[in-house]
Amino acid sequence: MRAGSDFRDLALFWFGSVTIGWLQMILIAGGVRATFGADKYPGWALLITSALIGAVPLTFRVRWLVETVVAPSAGLPAPWVTYLNVCVINVLFSLIQFLLIERWPLFQ
Repeated sequence: MRAGSDFRDLALFWFGSVTIGWLQMILIAGGVRATFGADKYPGWALLITSALIGAVPLTFRVRWLVETVVAPSAGLPAPWVTYLNVCVINVLFSLIQFLLIERWPLFQ
């Protein structure tokens, strides 16, 4: 971490990446459902598709946020490592979003 990096910087990083990611995934999930047809494919397939598609732009944002806010002294991992990490987190958040929309239709 860069000199002076503290809890506030880490909280800013996580708040920014989670908020941006959540809003982005709501849009991407809606786009995937509209494009592929929510009634043609099972919800889990649309969830995985949304998570993998959404992880691409999120990977760039996370890398930018890490570089800007956290600035690790060891540098950033390879982009594919970041993508895999983002995919794991994205699938978990997409699952929560899926359960809120599919099982408890807040937006329908």
